[in-house]
Amino acid sequence: MESMKNRMFWGLAVMLAVLSSCQKEDRPLAGSGYRLTASTPATRLALEGDHSTVEWSEGDCLFLLPRNPQSAWEYPYTLNLDPQSLSEHNTRADFVYNKDYRASGWNMGRDLPAGEYDVVYVNPRLDMMAMMSTVDSLVFSVSLISQVSQFDPTGLLSSSMYSPGTLYIEQGSVEGSIALDHTCAMVGIPIQLGTNTTGQEAYLDSVKVVAANDATPFSAMVHINRNDKSKINYYSPASELKRSWQTPVLLQSGESIYAHLLVYPTVTGDVSVEVYGHLADGTLLSFDFPRPGRTLEAGYHYNVDTKVLNIN
Repeated sequence: MESMKNRMFWGLAVMLAVLSSCQKEDRPLAGSGYRLTASTPATRLALEGDHSTVEWSEGDCLFLLPRNPQSAWEYPYTLNLDPQSLSEHNTRADFVYNKDYRASGWNMGRDLPAGEYDVVYVNPRLDMMAMMSTVDSLVFSVSLISQVSQFDPTGLLSSSMYSPGTLYIEQGSVEGSIALDHTCAMVGIPIQLGTNTTGQEAYLDSVKVVAANDATPFSAMVHINRNDKSKINYYSPASELKRSWQTPVLLQSGESIYAHLLVYPTVTGDVSVEVYGHLADGTLLSFDFPRPGRTLEAGYHYNVDTKVLNIN
C-alpha cells in the first residue's frame, strides 16, 4: 500500500513538472536584455533650484508586476538603472532587465515574459517591506513613517514614490518607454542655525512632524486600484513622520539644511515640527515649532517657513 502511495506521489510530481515545462515553453518572451526608458514628470515636485529636484540615481530599480501572472507566486521582475543612460539633470534614464542579475534577489535566472505589466518604483527601496498584486489591486507596505538619509544637505536623495504605470511588452521586444506620476507630496522644512553661544559645533540629527490631538493623518501602506490608479487608499495610520540622517549634519549660521518628507495626499490638521540635534560634547538639543493644518496634493512640493535654532 505504501509503495502504491509513493508511485502515485511521484507520478503526480512528474505530471506537474511536465505541465510546468510545457507552460514555460509556450509562454512568449520579451527580447533579451529588455531596456525601458523612464522619465520623471514635469510637476512642481521636479523643479530645480529650490531643493526639491527629484532625480533618478544609480542603484534605482523599476519593478514589473504582471497583469496576468502565471501563478500566485510570480513575484516582480527587476529592471536596474543603467548609469550611462542618465540624461542631463537625471530626469530620464534607462532601466535594463538582466535575468542573471541576482543582487535584487528577484530575477534569479528567469526569462522576462511578454505581456502587460504595472511598472512600479518605490524609494527608499531598502524600506520596502512588502509589495504584492492581485487581480484588482497593488499593495505596498513602505516605511515612509521613518525616512532615513545618508549625509545629504537637502535631505532628499531622490526620495519619491511614483504611481504605477501600465506597460505592454510585445513578444521579442527589446525596448520601451514610460512616464511615471508622483503618488506623494513632498514637504521641505528648512532648518537654520541662528545664534550659538555654547562655543561648540551643533549637529542636526532628525526632524519630525507630529499631528496634534492624537490625529493620525500619516500612513505607511498604499493600496492602488489596478484599473483606475487615481483610486488610492491608505492604511496603517500614524501620528508622525520623521526624517533622520545616518551622519549628523553640521549646522552653520545662515545656511539652511532642508529636511524633505514624503507625505501621501492628506489633510494634515494642526501639527508641530520637532527638531532634534546635539552639541559636540553630546548634549542633546530639541526644539518645537507649531504649524497650522494644510491640504497636500500628490505631485507638489511644499515649503514651510524656515525654522531658526537659537542655542544658548
